[in-house]
Amino acid sequence: MISAINIFLSHPKDSVRESIKDLYGTDEVLEIPRISPDRDRDLRLLYQQQLRKSAKFVRYFEMGDRKDRIIYCLFFASNHHLGYLKMKEAFWKVDKRAGFCFSDATNPDRLILFEKGDISSLISDISKKFCRKRVFVREIREYTEKETIFLERHMKEVLKQLENQRLIDVENLKADGEKRRRGTFPSDAIVSFNSDVIDCQS
Repeated sequence: MISAINIFLSHPKDSVRESIKDLYGTDEVLEIPRISPDRDRDLRLLYQQQLRKSAKFVRYFEMGDRKDRIIYCLFFASNHHLGYLKMKEAFWKVDKRAGFCFSDATNPDRLILFEKGDISSLISDISKKFCRKRVFVREIREYTEKETIFLERHMKEVLKQLENQRLIDVENLKADGEKRRRGTFPSDAIVSFNSDVIDCQS
């Protein structure tokens, strides 16, 4: 409940401020009112940073109502890849009829609304990550699942678009020697990112 924490962060009682410090596990949180131009943002980022000291996978989501007002932030932290993946799948299935919407806020510069499913940011991320590289599809899938809010199905759509635009070359033969069918991206297919047409800095 970021708004409540923000309100009580400057409370005159030491005991109230201490409880917030205990929640965060660091006295850095008490410095935020003094140094931060955006307290809500920095409160979220610090909590995320603290969770990453113990958990391999950390993401947080903003939950909003019909009027796009932030109700609260939900943090997910786990050391289990499957649990992390199932959490992301659940958020992509959010039911708008309930009157709520979720957005991934882990990267404050790139807010992604689940119901829209815009993959343009994933196209950019994958292109930069693997620019000038020759990799297996499974490496791209692992990156997508671990480092972004997107799922394997989104990755396949990205690769399909990049192949159609001739921004990547997908080898005809998979690692096992069998022929790969165009438009499909099995784990052992090999992808080369065309450095001549992909801007690695974009």
